[in-house]
Amino acid sequence: MLRKYLLPHTTQHKANLHCHTTLSDGRISPEEMRSAYKRHGYRVMAFTDHEYIVNHQEFNDSDFIAITGYEIGLYTPELPGSWEDTWRDRKCCHLNLYAKDPYEDRHVMFDPNALPNHVKGIADILKYIGEKCKRGYEDIQKVIDIANDNGFIVCLNHPFWSLQPQWDIIGLRGLFAIEVYNAGGSDLGKDNPLLNSFMWNDYGAMVEHGMDVAPIAADDNHNYNYDMENSDSFRGYTMICTDDFTYGGIMKALEEQSFYASTGIDIFSLYTEDGKVHIECSQCTNILAFFGGIRWDSIRDKNGITNTEFIIPKGAKYIRIMLCDERNGYMATTKAYRLS
Repeated sequence: MLRKYLLPHTTQHKANLHCHTTLSDGRISPEEMRSAYKRHGYRVMAFTDHEYIVNHQEFNDSDFIAITGYEIGLYTPELPGSWEDTWRDRKCCHLNLYAKDPYEDRHVMFDPNALPNHVKGIADILKYIGEKCKRGYEDIQKVIDIANDNGFIVCLNHPFWSLQPQWDIIGLRGLFAIEVYNAGGSDLGKDNPLLNSFMWNDYGAMVEHGMDVAPIAADDNHNYNYDMENSDSFRGYTMICTDDFTYGGIMKALEEQSFYASTGIDIFSLYTEDGKVHIECSQCTNILAFFGGIRWDSIRDKNGITNTEFIIPKGAKYIRIMLCDERNGYMATTKAYRLS
């Protein structure tokens, strides 16, 4: 059998695909955010302020690309009592919309009342697709469809934090990705491997139901303490694989799901050959291979693993690789690569 790379054998670009700045409820300016992430080795950053799309193409250079996007929220009806007392009990859905056009400035299903307070004064001059409306939780699929039809790709954000049960997610069409790790919404206390594992396993359930989505790890950083080095920054990242380091090249790689999610383990090579799947990675202690419809295979070595291979069993539906350290503090996962 010829060698077939599942993860493209290309240059890898470290990305944070979810962040908030002073343009919504973050505490750090877009300029400061860009500088700090670049110092930490990130080459791609999606600026996804709440309900307000702003491009930052002036940040781009030969080593950094800013993706134009924003985060949209859909909520179940308000509960009795004040918002401060009831917001934690309301089920919601947050979606990141990433624009294929770096200069996109239109809002999808525009709800002026959802704008950040400091932006509401300019609501009348903001551009939008379709009619103004008040969105509800029941409009999730509609938002995804309109976004896809108008040049956006869509990621489902932090479903665990949003109180979204699996049955609300399974069956959604048009998502290219789901967050399996979200520093702001899942990593409570900076070290909560059990809670993170719930999210990574939810992704497995989506795969088993035939959804073609890929995993993203992101910070969703707000930096409420104004200290980026000791807050919710530089924690989860997505490694984007492409040799075309342009805005269009990065967006094409995202749309084609040429990436993997990580909180500290890197995957250098992933390919099939002669009936086996081969993995090369930075040091970890556990590697699991899921094949779909069959029990998984795994290898564990507390002294560290940097490469291994698994026989692909007969009847396997897909290949999905998960890597972790001894305490599940650092993890990485690929998408599910369908075999038929």
